[in-house]
Amino acid sequence: MNTSSVRLNYLRMRRPSVRKKISRYLILLPLFCLWGWISLVSNGGDLSSSELSSSDVPPSTTAHIKNREFYVSPVLPSAAIVQSLLEDERDKIMEGGSVAPYPNYQLLANTYALTYAFIREFERRNIPIFLYSGSLIGAVRHHGIIPFSEKDVDFAVFSTDSEIVGAAIQAALTSQGFDKSTFEKCNFGFQYEARRHSDPLTRNETTVSHYFDFWFFESESDDVGRKKAKCVGRNKIGCNEWYRMFFARPAPIYEYSDWFPPRYQVFGTHRVPISSTNKPIEMFPFDNGKDFWNTTCGPSRHWKAAKRKWIEATPQERVCSKFYDKNPFVFLKGDGSEQLRQGSTVLHETPRATRQE
Repeated sequence: MNTSSVRLNYLRMRRPSVRKKISRYLILLPLFCLWGWISLVSNGGDLSSSELSSSDVPPSTTAHIKNREFYVSPVLPSAAIVQSLLEDERDKIMEGGSVAPYPNYQLLANTYALTYAFIREFERRNIPIFLYSGSLIGAVRHHGIIPFSEKDVDFAVFSTDSEIVGAAIQAALTSQGFDKSTFEKCNFGFQYEARRHSDPLTRNETTVSHYFDFWFFESESDDVGRKKAKCVGRNKIGCNEWYRMFFARPAPIYEYSDWFPPRYQVFGTHRVPISSTNKPIEMFPFDNGKDFWNTTCGPSRHWKAAKRKWIEATPQERVCSKFYDKNPFVFLKGDGSEQLRQGSTVLHETPRATRQE
């Protein structure tokens, strides 16, 4: 399948999930985009199990469950269609006796619809784009945005041309009727907190559940000819500045094959491009190569204002099983397919994401 074509695959399924609206009244650090920092810090601990052993998988109720059909959609779905599908799955969760994991499905649907629009505009311009950071974890582990402690949607964009990247973002915003006035430059790339502009009375009201970060990546060969991929940011130094500011180390360097060719994974109600392997979430900054992302859940550290420092969370605080009843998780079945489940309620089953050459 040609990687430059639109690959948003519409998922006919019942009910995904949404998350609590997070306050955004923190001060935005100039140049270093505090929101991006908060996202990586919190997601570094928002780790849980997408590949648990059968002994870790709780019993499920599978009566009436159907394998949902995916198909390539030539036209992006409206936010209303996405919302309908999300609420359908939410209702199924509630019918099973559990609670909806997200508080506002209209805002969540707007977030997913805008996500798909961004991806379409980048693919139209032959610019590789992938979910990145906590969004990558969410796709693999929850088939959507992480339902706890997540604040944004992160993209890795393989271009350092600010003008071209900005044009793609603006085209997506225009297509979905969003205001471009909150479009901001960051040292790692761009950041956007969306507001619709169609109604003057609601111009200043946030109309998505999450904001968006676009991280500039590039690929290059090392001294011995091995192709690498790296977050470089603005002027090809922005990512290193950002990582050194918040992690006291340079941005991680990946193998090119860790990203290409992409896989297409369920994220909300469509499949979207993710990295070829899980290396981008199995190494720094999430667990420094220890592969914790699919075996632990919850923040890895907490900010203690009184001491003005981060305190590491204990293993007991990060047990995944305490999240199962109130949040959807992906489990692998014996036949290799993926099953999304909240508590004992199976929400959908689908083939595992595969690489697209």
